[in-house]
Amino acid sequence: NEKDQTFVRESTLRGHKKPVHALQFCVSSGKSATSKRIVSAGGDGLIFWNVESGDEVSRVGFENSEFHNDAVECGCWTHQGETFVTGGRDSDLKVWDSTGTARVKCLETIFGHKAPILDVKFSTKKEILVSCGRDSVIKIWRAHTLAESWRDRRADDSGIKCALLGTMSGHRGDVTTMAFGPMSRFLYSGARDNTMMIWDLEKCIRVREMHDKNA
Repeated sequence: NEKDQTFVRESTLRGHKKPVHALQFCVSSGKSATSKRIVSAGGDGLIFWNVESGDEVSRVGFENSEFHNDAVECGCWTHQGETFVTGGRDSDLKVWDSTGTARVKCLETIFGHKAPILDVKFSTKKEILVSCGRDSVIKIWRAHTLAESWRDRRADDSGIKCALLGTMSGHRGDVTTMAFGPMSRFLYSGARDNTMMIWDLEKCIRVREMHDKNA
C-alpha cells in the first residue's frame, strides 16, 4: 500500500557549522577503482565525502588563502569528477583539483562577474562552463584545460586559463538557474524577472570566435 510507505534516513553527514547551499554527486572511475563522492558547499567551505562510508575525504575553507572571500553559492563537477568548480558571493569562480584524497588544490580563479554567482554548469559535450548570477548575465567559458591531462601543462605555463567565449545579456533580474538542452546546443536560464530564456550556444560561441580571429 503506497500510503504505508515511509522514507527512512540512512545516515547524517556532519561537518558543516554554517548553512549548506549546494550539493553535487559524482561517480568517477580512477586508475584503480570507481568512487562515489558528494561535495557539500556553503558558508564555511567545501567538504568532499565518500558516499558509501559517509566519511569526510577532504575539505577546503577560509583558512586556505586561495579560497573564496565569502560563502560558496553553487558548484559543479567537470571531466567525470577530475575537477570541481565553485561560484561564490565574492563574484569569483574557483577551480579545484579533486583527483587526490589529500589537500584540495586551487587550479585557477576565474574573474568576470560583477556580483555573486548563483549557478554554474559544465557541458561534457562541448567542454564549456556557463555561469550566472546577480549581475543578470550568463558567461560562457572554454573549459577543456580543466581536464587532468592538462595538469602538467598548467604547472609549466601559468598563462593557461579558462578563456571567456561570450556574455549573454537579456534578463532583467538575478539569473538563478540554468540547464543544458540535448547535445548542449541550447541553454535554458531562469531568473527573478519571472522569465525563462533559451539561448543558442553554437551561435553565441561562433560570433565570439569570429570576433577574436578578426581582432
